[in-house]
Amino acid sequence: WPLFDSRRSCETASSKPTCEAVPVSAATDVSTCASGIDLGASAIWVVRIEGRGRPYVTVVERLPAAALARVEELVSTSACVAIDAPGGLSAGSHLGDQRIATKFRSARCSEVALRRAGIAVPFVTPLATEDIPPWMAVGFSVWEIARGVSRNVVETYPHGIFWRLARHQLFHKQREVGRAARRAVLEEHIDLPVGVE
Repeated sequence: WPLFDSRRSCETASSKPTCEAVPVSAATDVSTCASGIDLGASAIWVVRIEGRGRPYVTVVERLPAAALARVEELVSTSACVAIDAPGGLSAGSHLGDQRIATKFRSARCSEVALRRAGIAVPFVTPLATEDIPPWMAVGFSVWEIARGVSRNVVETYPHGIFWRLARHQLFHKQREVGRAARRAVLEEHIDLPVGVE
């Protein structure tokens, strides 16, 4: 594996997949390549990390929401793909649970579990009978692409992960203090490209 070149910036990090997929059954082996995806109604952000031991960032791309072929190309050799979006509609497993606030009774089990752990999720994934927010529709398309090329696709909730890694709640990521706190947490675990915000 090439050494991380700290002079690279987010804009110049390689966009070409260069790693080989690691079988999911190799549980004791640290993944040599993983991709993380965040998305909105009009854009998709893909980050890839590579390396054994201390990983380094090799790809940072912002794509239009319609660029699903490029998403597939970027994640096609990843041993794991983590997506910050629901992987499917809610089954309504908690509809009759009076312990849950009315707004959240239709939430998926994972959303309820996060709330019970004190990590607020600002959305509820809709039931099949409800309208799908545009960003979730993009997410469902991304999940379909990822499932087609990787055996290990997982849902992630970065706000909750940062909270647990930092051992306290962080300021919102839209504030500089919140972004700085997230960078500090990441720098404990991976080598970041110069200029990452």
